[in-house]
Amino acid sequence: MWKLLGLVVILAAIGKPTQADLFQCVSVAQNHTLKKLNSDRFARCQDEADQTTTVGKTELLRDESQMTAQTLALVSDCFAQPYQKLFVKFYSESGLQTNIIGSRKDAGLGQLTSIAIKDVQKNANKIWAFISESQRPSCKTLTKKIYDTKPENFFRFNIDQRCHVVSGETGILRNVVFAYALHHLNEAYVRKGFADFGIGKKLIEAGLANPPIEKLIKIIVLLGYNSGAYTAAKDVSSFLDSRIDFIKRKKQELEKPTSATVAEVKAKGTAKFLSHVTKDDFNFQNGVEKYNRLLEKIKQQNVPVSLQQQALRQISVSQMGFPEWLKIWQSSGGPGYMSSLFVNAEELRSLGLSTCVSTELFAL
Repeated sequence: MWKLLGLVVILAAIGKPTQADLFQCVSVAQNHTLKKLNSDRFARCQDEADQTTTVGKTELLRDESQMTAQTLALVSDCFAQPYQKLFVKFYSESGLQTNIIGSRKDAGLGQLTSIAIKDVQKNANKIWAFISESQRPSCKTLTKKIYDTKPENFFRFNIDQRCHVVSGETGILRNVVFAYALHHLNEAYVRKGFADFGIGKKLIEAGLANPPIEKLIKIIVLLGYNSGAYTAAKDVSSFLDSRIDFIKRKKQELEKPTSATVAEVKAKGTAKFLSHVTKDDFNFQNGVEKYNRLLEKIKQQNVPVSLQQQALRQISVSQMGFPEWLKIWQSSGGPGYMSSLFVNAEELRSLGLSTCVSTELFAL
């Protein structure tokens, strides 16, 4: 069993002495969510090769918080992704419970799906090279741990046996490595999507000068964990296409302005009249509130519940930021995923774990 001293050493190596202790983050989060879950969704595994069966769980396994914290510290440093950037994702996906199983057999800390596991296994050689060839001390430690299991066994296993990603030290390590590997792969997929769809050029065409592309990529990579990374980039493109089309039509109005058009431009300013994209259009902190306002307008028109989604799709894109657009038009994944992450980040803050979550995840 790994010792708490090892966690302290890793955290010191990462160089974040002013941040909240990761063990405290994990321990408080795990104990909080375990009280809320109270279900028979926890894997029972005698060994990795077991077929997964589930049982109830009323208390944490011995040293589970310690093991989880040390694994997160080690893997996050190896992948050069501060744990604060993914902590709320793990909290939202699994409540930081290492052996929880979802209704569709999503497994463990990262709620790994069959698709996610297959993606990492398909790219196992790349991921193994990234880890084993790195000069980071944390990667050298991780390389040794994977060697102890044998790399081919660590990455190649029967995905129908979810005990491989929830059972014991190796299962927890494998789960976190696969989750970070997926994040690593997703960044590549998002960058490809941004290039393929010309996102940078479209942002400028939509009126956002000097767009913060790198920051937007980080947000969309997080979104892609739920919707699929390339699909998430495509959704950004579709949103921008709609706004660009609206802007073009409004520019035509300016070519032969009516008195009403002149008055509107004078009242709003040209940028708002054209509905230029702003950084606030990618603010997931207020996306739920904005969506609810749109929905409330529909409800006030006495639109039947069965037709409300259709009615929302009739609203002009000029009235929507990207979060609201996703709730209405998202092509894959759970609409509102990023906004729900923000809600969970606020819950973590209410538990006194503010420093466990990056403040840069939800807005440009």
